[in-house]
Amino acid sequence: MNYLSLCSGIEAKACTKCGEVKPLDDFHRHRRGPLGRHSHCKPCWYAGRGPRRIPPVEHRRRLNLRTRYRLTPEAVSEMAIVQGGVCAICGQPMKRPCIDHDHDTGRVRGLLCHGCNIKLPAVEDAAFMAAALRYLG
Repeated sequence: MNYLSLCSGIEAKACTKCGEVKPLDDFHRHRRGPLGRHSHCKPCWYAGRGPRRIPPVEHRRRLNLRTRYRLTPEAVSEMAIVQGGVCAICGQPMKRPCIDHDHDTGRVRGLLCHGCNIKLPAVEDAAFMAAALRYLG
């Protein structure tokens, strides 16, 4: 049995990964596990699971581009080169390029600066645009 009682009365158990006997506080809680703890100690748990739980920033970016827009980072870079590194609407250099797409079809239209990307939904709504022009005029 891998559970021990230390001289001081603190319960401990052996990690099934590294084999070291450690106090129960060195194991994550697990309501169905023996003594309410996981079988691996915290360092072994993080060593085995940590990298998969939090992917690197570049991996998350690639995943986001692929799932949302069906694009690769190389395709986005190519779009920026074709546009000359400027926004497709205002023509200013983009500090924070945003991928513009049609929400109905999912088709990517181009790259916009953050400001134009924020303003675009109001322009696309014809009823709002007419009301705004009446208000301003």
